[in-house]
Amino acid sequence: MVKGPFRLVVCSVGVPHPSRDASLAVLYNYLQGLKNRGFEILHVIALVESKGANKEYLESYKNEMCDDAFTVLVWETEELMKPRKHIYSAMHPSALPGEINEKILEYKPDMAFCFDIYGAGLMKDVPVLKLVQVHDLRFHTIWYHSWYFALEHPRHLLGLPFAWVRSNCIRSFYRRVLSTMDRVLVICKSSERVFERMGIHATYVPYAWAVEGQKEPINSLTLPAKPTFLFFGNLRGLGSRSALHFLLDKVYKRLITIWGSKGFDIIMCGAYELPDWVREKVVSKPEILFKGFVEDLPALMRHCHAVLVPISVLVGNRTRIHHAMALGSLVIAHKNTALGNPGLVDGKTCYLAGNSHEFAERMKYAFECPDDSLEIVKRAREFYNSNYRSDVATIKL
Repeated sequence: MVKGPFRLVVCSVGVPHPSRDASLAVLYNYLQGLKNRGFEILHVIALVESKGANKEYLESYKNEMCDDAFTVLVWETEELMKPRKHIYSAMHPSALPGEINEKILEYKPDMAFCFDIYGAGLMKDVPVLKLVQVHDLRFHTIWYHSWYFALEHPRHLLGLPFAWVRSNCIRSFYRRVLSTMDRVLVICKSSERVFERMGIHATYVPYAWAVEGQKEPINSLTLPAKPTFLFFGNLRGLGSRSALHFLLDKVYKRLITIWGSKGFDIIMCGAYELPDWVREKVVSKPEILFKGFVEDLPALMRHCHAVLVPISVLVGNRTRIHHAMALGSLVIAHKNTALGNPGLVDGKTCYLAGNSHEFAERMKYAFECPDDSLEIVKRAREFYNSNYRSDVATIKL
């Protein structure tokens, strides 16, 4: 008997979209790639009212994706977790309703692809072969956000013990859910060791990240005479928060020493407004130029000496780095970003810096010797193409 196409159940929270959210963009890229490779797919989407269900994208997503080989099932729910008595109680995922479970089993999938921890939680008790891809670890994200909040608002320092308890509850939730998976993939290299300490075997794989726009390295002839750098991100996530603190609290004063007041420009842009504490700081910093959301990011990059990624927090594998690499821009990043992405090598695919002095010096070198970065940019783009480009990353699943 000739076996038909591979049948895959995909379970996710939220509607995939190519640009509205980094994680959902990754899922969108995967689904496009899997569909193009001939997979038959049943996509189970949980829409959570308490988390701002993005229903407005649902119909356009279904119109784009659904056909004889691609089906969408939607479950609207108020919460993804079962109720708890208090913050110390164990966290347990809500179960998919019986009718959806029945449809999954009737579909007779070869495998279920659970997208991130909540998708895995929903599929936890469904008797099928399960693969999960885990993105940012929420127990890390919650802890580091709380730490930065205490840094910004010292009177809230006493809230850190509560954050520690909450973080550990979520860590235990991860252990319970992931122990039921047949295979665990992580998008951040350092997560392998984190899960190893929890008794979970996990394997790092690059994620699918599609980039449209220029693909050639930025030519020094397009660069301005003034040192000009680009900082972009969503401006409210952990990566942006960490980067903004490192840049404004530590690197900025080094740059003033090098180039003087108004002697350089750092263009900031992103999907959201600057946080209040950032707006207060940049009022007295004329070198920081906030542009808001920029539609044509590749065009802006062509007039910047480098993209700055001063993310010092110890976790994550940032999409903004791969975006800049794919678009032919030089990346200057904090060395901690390489903990999650082993492809980041100082002087090979980017410039890495371990402190504010090194970071400022690499910015200075990028400005003074732009042609020296051309080989770095070329290798960075090759690294992106061989690992994170959507069609390549889909095959690596």
